[in-house]
Order: sequence, then C-alpha cells, then structure tokens
Amino acid sequence: LEWFFDHDQSDNKSPLARELSAPTAADWHWKRDAVAQVIARMKPTILALQEIENEKVVQELATVLAKKHNLQYQVAYLTGRDTYTEQDVAYLYTSGFQKCERREQSQEMYASKQYYNLSKHLFATFRWSTGSGEQTLTLCNVHLRAGQRGAEARLKQCRLLRHWTAPLIARGENIIILGDINTPGVCDQVKPKDDLATLCGVPLRRTKDNLYDLHLKLSPDQRATHMIGKQFDHVLISPALLKDN
Repeated sequence: LEWFFDHDQSDNKSPLARELSAPTAADWHWKRDAVAQVIARMKPTILALQEIENEKVVQELATVLAKKHNLQYQVAYLTGRDTYTEQDVAYLYTSGFQKCERREQSQEMYASKQYYNLSKHLFATFRWSTGSGEQTLTLCNVHLRAGQRGAEARLKQCRLLRHWTAPLIARGENIIILGDINTPGVCDQVKPKDDLATLCGVPLRRTKDNLYDLHLKLSPDQRATHMIGKQFDHVLISPALLKDN
C-alpha cells in the first residue's frame, strides 16, 4: 500500500516512519478511503497487505469498508520486528480464518549463516467446509529485504521460506507465498541461484515440488507491480492450486 501510515506520529519511534507518515488527518483519511474504494471494487475473500503501519490502520480500513461499502472484513495481524521503517504486513479476510503466526529460524540454522530472519511476514491458515469435506489453505504474506544492498539477506530469506514451505508443498498442500518479494529479477529469466528461483524451486515451472509464479500467466507488459515499472510483488502458488478439484 506504499507507506500506509496515518497522521498520528505518537506511536512512531523511527525518524523514517515519522517522515513518511501522512502529513495531516485529511491526507490520511483521503488515502484510507481511496484504498477502501479500490478494495470494494475487487471484493477479495482474502487480501494480503504490505507496508502497513500497524493493526490500527488496517482496522480503520475495515471500518470504512463496512460503513461506506457494506463489506465485512476481519483483520489478521501480529506485530513484526522492523524497527527501521516500522512497516508491517497484515490480512483482511471475510471467512475461513483459523490462525496466524510468525516464525523464526532455529539456533542451528542461525549458526549456519545460510538463512536470514524475516522481520515482516505472517503465516495464516484458512479452512472451509466443502461438499466432500474440508479445504485448507496456508498463506505466507512477506515483505523481504529490498534493493541491491539487501540482495544477500533477501536470498537467505528466500532460502528460509523455502525451508519452511517445501515439506508442505511436497505433501500436496495448498500453499501461497505472496507480497513484496522485492527481487529485481524477471520470473521467466531467473538463474538457478537467484533469490526467486531459490524460493520457488528451480526451474520455475509446474512440477510437484515447485511453487509456480502467477506472473507467468501474464504477458510481459502486464507484469509491473510498482510505479517504477518493476515486478517486485509476486503471487507464488503450490501445484495443488493449479488444479481445480
């Protein structure tokens, strides 16, 4: 949501967060209401949000969706650990929510220097009853390290996400990793050791153990997700979600 921060700076300790908060209450209300209008046109069952300030701003957004658009959304949120930007991630959802959690690498993984913790991420489990039983969906909403300076850490974050999700994918579960992957790479031109390839599994294609990048369903001229024309954001799904069963 590109710095979805309200005008109240009393809860901001970071100079950057204070600088990029909404300048006035009027600015914040305009931005909040404009975002609600876009969401109301989409009417998603689940929406994964990045660059939000805290739970308060998402709850405000849900209130506007209810009052102005007659859409009832709940909020799933756990406080992250980014103290530099104070940005975080969250979900809006209409149904099926079971639980959400944050995860950390183990001491052994930390000692290996192969992984890097995610300061902004949120796993969420959703479950719905169907005619033949239940369907369960696990999402991981992420905002990884950005830019060239963050490239090494981002690769290690992708390795950690892969470590967490690969067993679930191998079991044929419904898995989605989505959000600010922040890779500068192009999904159909990655090399085996790239961050996106590490996260999805190499190669980026439909196999039983790999995540599939939904960018590949789009023509190249439709893939930009950021104002500067880059495709930093991705929706990566497990093979189970490529079949309508």
